Amino acid sequence: MKTVSFLIAAYNEEKNIQDTIENILTLKNKFSNIEFEIIVINDGSLDKTGEIVVGNYSQNNLVIYHENKKNIGLGESIKKGIDLARFERFIFIPGDNDMPQSILISLLQSMDDADIIMTYFMNDEIRGRHRHIISSIFSLTYLYTFNIFLKYINGPAIYPTKRLKELTLESKRFSIVAEINVRLLKQGCSFKEIPSLRLRDTAESTALN
Repeated sequence: MKTVSFLIAAYNEEKNIQDTIENILTLKNKFSNIEFEIIVINDGSLDKTGEIVVGNYSQNNLVIYHENKKNIGLGESIKKGIDLARFERFIFIPGDNDMPQSILISLLQSMDDADIIMTYFMNDEIRGRHRHIISSIFSLTYLYTFNIFLKYINGPAIYPTKRLKELTLESKRFSIVAEINVRLLKQGCSFKEIPSLRLRDTAESTALN
């Protein structure tokens, strides 16, 4: 049976965390041939994120809960999630539930097509002109610096967990996604990019910082 570890890193996501978890759990009906684990890392939230996860999923053996005593940042939380992951494939899910389930379905359907399955967005216009220009410059910077030809360097992806565990990662924030992609591709991992759509406008996202 195929196995996938889903990591949800959440900071002050009391309004979204349950929907994010349920979005993954409902995939079990579509992919009965895949064994899931859902690792939820509460990154020192000051709201009720932890209470909601523990209160609703402490009896669900698919959900593994870990709480950082203080906020350590997205990058460090992803590193911790990689350490905790037990299954052969790994997907990082934002805790704000802004990833459409259709992306997860596409990733899982294509998981055997390459070492890394990546996504790119076909409706970037909803981000606004400023964010689109900044994102394009960011991608071009990686193209010229590392000679990596990707449509989108920071998109959702599914990875081989074993290869992730072998990496020494330095990023502490959202740039860890680009770092992972660069390191794995420079090591010779095969990849496939699949099209997807953004769920909502991310113009206020702190990922830009």
